[in-house]
Amino acid sequence: MSIHVQLLSGRELAVIDFVPDMTVEAFKAKLKECQDDFDSLAGQVRVVEVILGGRALEDDGATLRDAGLLEDCKVQVVFKENSAHCVCKADLPKQCNAAVFFSVELPNDVFHIPAYAFSNCSFLRKLTIPNSVTQIGPCAFFGCSSLTTVTIPNSVTLIGSSAFKYSSLTSVTIPNSVARILSSAFADCVSLTSVTLSDSLTQIEHSALKGCSSLTSVSIPSSVTHIGSWAFSKCSSLTSVTIPNSVTEIGASAFRWCKSLGVTIPNSVAVIGDHAFQGCSCVTVPKSVWPIGNGDFAHPGKFVF
Repeated sequence: MSIHVQLLSGRELAVIDFVPDMTVEAFKAKLKECQDDFDSLAGQVRVVEVILGGRALEDDGATLRDAGLLEDCKVQVVFKENSAHCVCKADLPKQCNAAVFFSVELPNDVFHIPAYAFSNCSFLRKLTIPNSVTQIGPCAFFGCSSLTTVTIPNSVTLIGSSAFKYSSLTSVTIPNSVARILSSAFADCVSLTSVTLSDSLTQIEHSALKGCSSLTSVSIPSSVTHIGSWAFSKCSSLTSVTIPNSVTEIGASAFRWCKSLGVTIPNSVAVIGDHAFQGCSCVTVPKSVWPIGNGDFAHPGKFVF
């Protein structure tokens, strides 16, 4: 059986042959050869950890069969070719039942993680982004269903739309360097229980944290003036949101179907969009707020003026 390693352009870099009786140490060495055989690729990515069959490979003397080659596998790593960062993929054939996960540290000379760079990489479990990176592109980690931990450095200023959507992050701290988090950046991260937002944000954009059903509380920074439509909708475990006096507008369906949420809207808010709080537990609205969107009073008794 073989691993075929290709650039997205289609150029094949190497073919790694292996058998179930190959040791874990030899398997790792083969992966490293993939880099070392190409001077321009060597050393650009360090494989920190390999997991097969759902557990860490601590015994380098074990064989791949002993390690539990049980499911199909796809491996994706970032290499560097001719000073342009490219994404390479290594796909184990379907007849090879393997499940490989990596913890990845990106190289220190990466400035931008491009759109779709790691999208749908089910192998990726832990990621460290170096402090050279300033932007995370759209859908960069979309659908990374095993990604539970990410370290975002204070060099990052922009997180693109759907960048971490459908990932399995459990907590995230967005550093104060980040001025914009685009739409759906962390949407549908159903394992996310804790988020710390940047003090540099001026708005929470459309669907930014929509569907984060394990999130229990959010403190919105005092720099924010606008909460976008659907921003926190379907956060069904959300019980507490601190909305600062800086906020002047809350968009349509912003907290819709946050069924556990009790919240007090500050006097600074001038406009509440349609269905913004529909389905919430209890909302205290100042008399100064006008207009209030349609649909917010679909459940009488849940609004206090």
